[in-house]
Amino acid sequence: MISWIAELTNISPDKLLALLYLLINYPFAYILNYLIYFDLGPPIIKHLFVICVSLAILVNIFSWLCFQTLFLIVISYLVIKLAKNKDVGAIVTVFSLVYLGIFHFLRMFTSRESNHLTITTVTMLVVQRVTFYAYYIKEQRDKLKEYEDFEKPAIKYASFIEFLSYCLFFPVLLFGPSCDYAHYQQAISGLFVSTYIRDYGKGPSVRLNTIQPFFMSIFSLAAYVVVDFYFPFVYLVF
Repeated sequence: MISWIAELTNISPDKLLALLYLLINYPFAYILNYLIYFDLGPPIIKHLFVICVSLAILVNIFSWLCFQTLFLIVISYLVIKLAKNKDVGAIVTVFSLVYLGIFHFLRMFTSRESNHLTITTVTMLVVQRVTFYAYYIKEQRDKLKEYEDFEKPAIKYASFIEFLSYCLFFPVLLFGPSCDYAHYQQAISGLFVSTYIRDYGKGPSVRLNTIQPFFMSIFSLAAYVVVDFYFPFVYLVF
Protein backbone atom coordinates (compact mmCIF):
# COMPACT_ATOMS: atom_id res chain seq x y z
CA MET A 1 0.00 0.00 0.00
CA ILE A 2 2.76 2.44 0.97
CA SER A 3 4.77 1.58 -2.16
CA TRP A 4 1.70 2.07 -4.38
CA ILE A 5 0.98 5.54 -2.93
CA ALA A 6 4.68 6.41 -3.22
CA GLU A 7 4.67 5.62 -6.94
CA LEU A 8 1.45 7.58 -7.41
CA THR A 9 2.68 10.69 -5.59
CA ASN A 10 6.40 10.37 -6.42
CA ILE A 11 7.21 10.61 -2.70
CA SER A 12 9.58 8.11 -1.10
CA PRO A 13 7.98 5.39 1.08
CA ASP A 14 10.12 6.51 4.04
CA LYS A 15 8.58 9.96 4.07
CA LEU A 16 5.04 8.67 3.50
CA LEU A 17 5.42 6.19 6.34
CA ALA A 18 6.69 8.91 8.66
CA LEU A 19 3.83 11.26 7.77
CA LEU A 20 1.23 8.51 8.16
CA TYR A 21 2.62 7.60 11.57
CA LEU A 22 2.51 11.21 12.77
CA LEU A 23 -1.07 11.71 11.60
CA ILE A 24 -2.20 8.52 13.34
CA ASN A 25 -0.17 9.24 16.45
CA TYR A 26 -1.44 12.74 17.30
CA PRO A 27 -5.12 12.04 18.22
CA PHE A 28 -4.24 8.92 20.21
CA ALA A 29 -1.45 10.77 22.05
CA TYR A 30 -4.00 13.44 23.00
CA ILE A 31 -6.38 10.79 24.37
CA LEU A 32 -3.57 9.16 26.37
CA ASN A 33 -2.50 12.49 27.85
CA TYR A 34 -6.13 13.20 28.75
CA LEU A 35 -6.41 9.85 30.55
CA ILE A 36 -3.19 10.49 32.46
CA TYR A 37 -3.65 14.16 33.37
CA PHE A 38 -7.21 13.70 34.63
CA ASP A 39 -6.47 10.34 36.28
CA LEU A 40 -9.25 8.55 34.42
CA GLY A 41 -9.00 4.93 35.47
CA PRO A 42 -6.18 2.84 36.96
CA PRO A 43 -2.73 2.62 35.30
CA ILE A 44 -3.63 -0.74 33.71
CA ILE A 45 -6.17 1.08 31.50
CA LYS A 46 -3.42 3.37 30.17
CA HIS A 47 -1.07 0.42 29.61
CA LEU A 48 -3.71 -1.51 27.66
CA PHE A 49 -4.55 1.60 25.64
CA VAL A 50 -0.88 2.02 24.68
CA ILE A 51 -0.54 -1.65 23.74
CA CYS A 52 -3.71 -1.71 21.61
CA VAL A 53 -2.80 1.45 19.70
CA SER A 54 0.80 0.32 19.18
CA LEU A 55 -0.16 -3.15 17.94
CA ALA A 56 -2.75 -1.64 15.58
CA ILE A 57 -0.06 0.65 14.13
CA LEU A 58 2.50 -2.15 13.79
CA VAL A 59 0.10 -4.64 12.22
CA ASN A 60 -1.30 -2.12 9.75
CA ILE A 61 2.11 -0.81 8.67
CA PHE A 62 4.31 -3.92 8.91
CA SER A 63 1.79 -6.81 8.88
CA TRP A 64 3.10 -10.11 10.32
CA LEU A 65 6.68 -8.79 10.43
CA CYS A 66 5.82 -7.08 13.73
CA PHE A 67 6.25 -10.49 15.40
CA GLN A 68 10.00 -9.94 14.95
CA THR A 69 9.81 -7.15 17.52
CA LEU A 70 7.30 -8.88 19.79
CA PHE A 71 9.49 -12.00 20.01
CA LEU A 72 12.42 -9.87 21.21
CA ILE A 73 10.24 -8.31 23.92
CA VAL A 74 8.94 -11.68 25.17
CA ILE A 75 12.37 -13.34 25.32
CA SER A 76 13.96 -10.32 27.03
CA TYR A 77 11.21 -10.27 29.66
CA LEU A 78 11.64 -13.98 30.39
CA VAL A 79 15.42 -13.61 30.71
CA ILE A 80 15.07 -10.72 33.16
CA LYS A 81 12.50 -12.61 35.26
CA LEU A 82 14.26 -15.98 35.30
CA ALA A 83 17.97 -15.01 35.49
CA LYS A 84 17.81 -14.08 39.17
CA ASN A 85 21.51 -14.14 40.05
CA LYS A 86 22.94 -13.19 36.67
CA ASP A 87 24.03 -9.92 35.09
CA VAL A 88 20.76 -9.41 33.23
CA GLY A 89 21.97 -6.10 31.82
CA ALA A 90 24.82 -7.74 29.92
CA ILE A 91 22.79 -10.82 28.95
CA VAL A 92 19.87 -8.85 27.49
CA THR A 93 22.21 -6.38 25.77
CA VAL A 94 24.20 -9.12 24.02
CA PHE A 95 21.10 -11.11 23.08
CA SER A 96 19.19 -8.11 21.72
CA LEU A 97 22.15 -6.79 19.72
CA VAL A 98 22.83 -10.21 18.17
CA TYR A 99 19.12 -10.60 17.43
CA LEU A 100 18.96 -7.15 15.85
CA GLY A 101 22.18 -7.76 13.92
CA ILE A 102 20.82 -10.94 12.35
CA PHE A 103 17.69 -9.22 11.04
CA HIS A 104 19.61 -6.15 9.92
CA PHE A 105 22.04 -8.37 8.01
CA LEU A 106 19.16 -10.23 6.37
CA ARG A 107 17.45 -6.98 5.44
CA MET A 108 20.57 -5.67 3.72
CA PHE A 109 20.72 -8.67 1.39
CA THR A 110 17.05 -9.53 0.91
CA SER A 111 15.20 -6.20 0.79
CA ARG A 112 14.68 -4.81 -2.68
CA GLU A 113 12.30 -2.02 -1.68
CA SER A 114 13.15 1.66 -1.54
CA ASN A 115 11.53 1.86 1.89
CA HIS A 116 14.23 1.70 4.56
CA LEU A 117 11.97 2.49 7.53
CA THR A 118 11.10 -1.14 8.18
CA ILE A 119 10.23 -3.20 11.23
CA THR A 120 13.98 -3.37 11.92
CA THR A 121 13.81 0.37 12.64
CA VAL A 122 11.22 -0.30 15.35
CA THR A 123 13.27 -3.21 16.68
CA MET A 124 16.32 -0.95 17.10
CA LEU A 125 14.31 1.32 19.39
CA VAL A 126 12.88 -1.64 21.29
CA VAL A 127 16.44 -2.89 21.86
CA GLN A 128 17.13 0.37 23.70
CA ARG A 129 14.08 -0.08 25.92
CA VAL A 130 14.65 -3.71 26.86
CA THR A 131 18.26 -2.93 27.76
CA PHE A 132 17.19 0.17 29.74
CA TYR A 133 14.83 -2.01 31.77
CA ALA A 134 17.40 -4.80 32.18
CA TYR A 135 19.94 -2.37 33.62
CA TYR A 136 17.22 -0.82 35.80
CA ILE A 137 16.61 -4.25 37.35
CA LYS A 138 20.36 -4.89 37.65
CA GLU A 139 20.72 -1.60 39.52
CA GLN A 140 17.92 -2.60 41.90
CA ARG A 141 19.59 -5.96 42.55
CA ASP A 142 22.97 -4.32 43.16
CA LYS A 143 21.40 -2.06 45.79
CA LEU A 144 20.14 -5.12 47.67
CA LYS A 145 23.74 -6.20 48.30
CA GLU A 146 24.01 -3.34 50.79
CA TYR A 147 21.32 -4.95 53.00
CA GLU A 148 21.44 -7.91 55.32
CA ASP A 149 19.39 -10.90 54.19
CA PHE A 150 16.58 -10.21 56.67
CA GLU A 151 16.44 -6.52 55.68
CA LYS A 152 16.30 -6.88 51.91
CA PRO A 153 13.20 -5.31 50.36
CA ALA A 154 11.51 -7.11 47.48
CA ILE A 155 12.26 -5.92 43.97
CA LYS A 156 9.12 -4.83 42.16
CA TYR A 157 9.27 -6.27 38.67
CA ALA A 158 7.08 -4.89 35.93
CA SER A 159 4.22 -7.12 34.91
CA PHE A 160 4.32 -8.29 31.30
CA ILE A 161 1.56 -5.79 30.45
CA GLU A 162 3.61 -2.93 31.93
CA PHE A 163 6.78 -4.11 30.18
CA LEU A 164 5.02 -4.48 26.82
CA SER A 165 3.46 -1.04 27.20
CA TYR A 166 6.87 0.49 27.95
CA CYS A 167 8.54 -1.20 24.96
CA LEU A 168 5.72 -0.29 22.55
CA PHE A 169 4.95 3.23 23.78
CA PHE A 170 3.34 4.51 20.57
CA PRO A 171 4.27 8.25 20.64
CA VAL A 172 7.93 7.21 20.28
CA LEU A 173 7.39 3.80 18.67
CA LEU A 174 8.79 4.50 15.22
CA PHE A 175 11.27 7.35 15.63
CA GLY A 176 12.12 7.55 19.34
CA PRO A 177 13.53 8.82 21.57
CA SER A 178 13.46 6.11 24.21
CA CYS A 179 12.78 7.04 27.82
CA ASP A 180 13.88 5.57 31.12
CA TYR A 181 11.54 2.93 32.59
CA ALA A 182 11.21 4.69 35.94
CA HIS A 183 10.20 7.95 34.23
CA TYR A 184 7.69 6.11 32.07
CA GLN A 185 6.06 4.53 35.10
CA GLN A 186 5.88 7.89 36.86
CA ALA A 187 4.10 9.37 33.84
CA ILE A 188 1.60 6.52 33.41
CA SER A 189 0.83 6.31 37.13
CA GLY A 190 0.12 10.04 37.34
CA LEU A 191 3.00 10.77 39.72
CA PHE A 192 4.43 13.29 37.26
CA VAL A 193 1.11 15.17 37.15
CA SER A 194 0.72 15.24 40.94
CA THR A 195 4.29 16.55 41.31
CA TYR A 196 3.60 19.22 38.67
CA ILE A 197 0.45 20.33 40.50
CA ARG A 198 2.33 20.48 43.80
CA ASP A 199 5.10 22.62 42.29
CA TYR A 200 3.02 24.93 40.07
CA GLY A 201 -0.41 24.90 41.66
CA LYS A 202 -2.16 23.63 38.53
CA GLY A 203 -2.03 20.68 36.17
CA PRO A 204 -0.09 20.65 32.88
CA SER A 205 -1.90 21.54 29.66
CA VAL A 206 -3.07 18.44 27.78
CA ARG A 207 -3.18 20.25 24.45
CA LEU A 208 0.21 21.94 24.84
CA ASN A 209 1.96 18.76 25.98
CA THR A 210 0.53 16.91 22.97
CA ILE A 211 1.23 19.61 20.39
CA GLN A 212 4.86 20.20 21.43
CA PRO A 213 6.12 16.66 20.66
CA PHE A 214 3.99 16.63 17.50
CA PHE A 215 5.68 19.74 16.10
CA MET A 216 9.09 18.46 17.23
CA SER A 217 8.40 15.33 15.18
CA ILE A 218 7.32 17.45 12.21
CA PHE A 219 10.56 19.43 12.50
CA SER A 220 12.61 16.21 12.67
CA LEU A 221 10.79 14.85 9.63
CA ALA A 222 11.43 18.08 7.70
CA ALA A 223 15.13 17.92 8.61
CA TYR A 224 15.24 14.29 7.45
CA VAL A 225 13.65 15.22 4.12
CA VAL A 226 16.12 18.07 3.54
CA VAL A 227 19.22 16.09 4.53
CA ASP A 228 18.08 13.00 2.62
CA PHE A 229 17.75 15.12 -0.54
CA TYR A 230 21.48 15.97 -0.45
CA PHE A 231 22.77 12.76 1.15
CA PRO A 232 20.34 9.83 0.78
CA PHE A 233 20.34 7.61 3.86
CA VAL A 234 20.38 4.59 1.59
CA TYR A 235 24.18 5.04 1.51
CA LEU A 236 24.27 4.28 5.23
CA VAL A 237 22.51 0.96 4.70
CA PHE A 238 24.22 -0.50 1.63
